[in-house]
Amino acid sequence: MKHKKPESQYYHYLVLNKNREIVYFNKNFYRSFLFIFRKKLSINLPIVDFLPQNTTYNLEDFYGSEQNITKTICIPDKKLYLEVTCTKTDMQDEPCNYIFELRDLARSMHNFVPADALDKYSFLTSHALRAPLSTILSLSNNLSHSNAELYDSAKIVQLLSNIQQQAEKLDNIVFSINTLLAEEGYREHFANQNIAKDAKNIILVDDDILTNQIHHRLLSRYCPKVNLVTFSDPKKALAHAYNSTPDLILLDIHMPELNGWEFLQYMEQQGINSDVIILTSSIDVKDKGYASRFKRVKLFIEKPLDYNKIKFFLNC
Repeated sequence: MKHKKPESQYYHYLVLNKNREIVYFNKNFYRSFLFIFRKKLSINLPIVDFLPQNTTYNLEDFYGSEQNITKTICIPDKKLYLEVTCTKTDMQDEPCNYIFELRDLARSMHNFVPADALDKYSFLTSHALRAPLSTILSLSNNLSHSNAELYDSAKIVQLLSNIQQQAEKLDNIVFSINTLLAEEGYREHFANQNIAKDAKNIILVDDDILTNQIHHRLLSRYCPKVNLVTFSDPKKALAHAYNSTPDLILLDIHMPELNGWEFLQYMEQQGINSDVIILTSSIDVKDKGYASRFKRVKLFIEKPLDYNKIKFFLNC
């Protein structure tokens, strides 16, 4: 296509004809437009069909000029200012097209977040998040600078309980921040599927060795008859799954060299028919949506693993 330019995460542009109809847009512009206005652009339709009425007036300033023109467009209801450069192009088969480019968008991304959302985010990070974190640091500092051997078991249990409470507060705040920053309108949830709860052979795949040890210990405690094998190397786990076809795979997503999505793709290619439960620290709804596309994935569970989560997918 003659309008197509090199794609970059920083490059956003739209092409209109003299009748203000959409001729072309690149994917960056489409995504940003959808994020701001919650509308999906379509070719050959007037741009005014997609813009708020008080914005279309500003576009008229670009038409009629024979030179490049750069203006700042205000979108009042979004509390947003965008720097737009318009270039007129004249081609034999496509006369009087106008290319609109969004300039310096990467440096102005904060404008894409509504002001009230920024206020909430600021409060969560500067106050709500700092409070339990400061308490945890204080508890740790108190233990580090004291004679630990003088603590009796009851005090240690109480200290661990206090740390647990503060960690749960942190976890709840992270959930709140994630919800706040998630794109409104993107609410694709994991499609919960039936899962056989009688798995006897399970493999744990997580690049964090400590996490594997904790999960192995939990499962062994509550389900002692289950055969467990742990892997911190997903490639070795994949080879094991190919040779033995375990009943169930507990799979992390974010791993170096071979991530969870690539692992699942290899499973499909190699015909490995084990059930999979995504067990991850991610709370991103987009990860849940992506996981639901894989036939073998039956559940999406956020860490940490505990007994209530275990009994949801295993009969012990």
